[in-house]
Formats: sequence, C-alpha cells, structure tokens
Amino acid sequence: MKYKVDILGARKVSMEEYLDGNVDVTVTFTDGTRYIPTFFTLDNIAFLMQKDKKMKEDGEGAFFWSDDMVIVPELSEKAIHEAVHKMVETRYLFNLTKYPPEEK
Repeated sequence: MKYKVDILGARKVSMEEYLDGNVDVTVTFTDGTRYIPTFFTLDNIAFLMQKDKKMKEDGEGAFFWSDDMVIVPELSEKAIHEAVHKMVETRYLFNLTKYPPEEK
C-alpha cells in the first residue's frame, strides 16, 4: 500500500517543540484518499491541560480530547514516519476520519 506523508508546516523545530508540541500530518494514498491525524507529545498534552485549567477553557483541565489524535514520543520526522508506517501496517490508521481526494 503506497502513501505519501506530509508534515504540515514542516520546519526545523527547537528542542522544546520537539518534545512539547503538536503537528498536523496528511497521509495520502495513491487513490487520493487522505487521513489527517494530529500528532502530539505527552508533554504537550500535559501543557495543554494545565493551560486549560489555568485559563478555565476546554474542560478546565479535567480531560484532553482531540479528533484523530496520535501520541508520539517526539515530533521528529523519523518518529512521525515510523508511527504512520506502523499505523498503516496494523490498519489503525483506517480508524481515523477519512477524507476524499482533493478536488483539482
């Protein structure tokens, strides 16, 4: 099964973002079908929950939830590509929201 991985806004990230961040990724298959998970680190989820509690937003830190969330140990390209590969291999990726091919 062939696919392409695009890390949206791919750029060099600081060490802090590498361990505490999130990024959207588009996985596109040869038939044009797309999946767009958001990759988070555990540190980023903890940060977001603390922020929500402090700011009295989004459940006030009682929970964290995101559509199509994938948790990785770090936001390196290697970690993201490895996670996508394993998710395709195990078919977990296909549990995410499926998007039709982009109109041209």
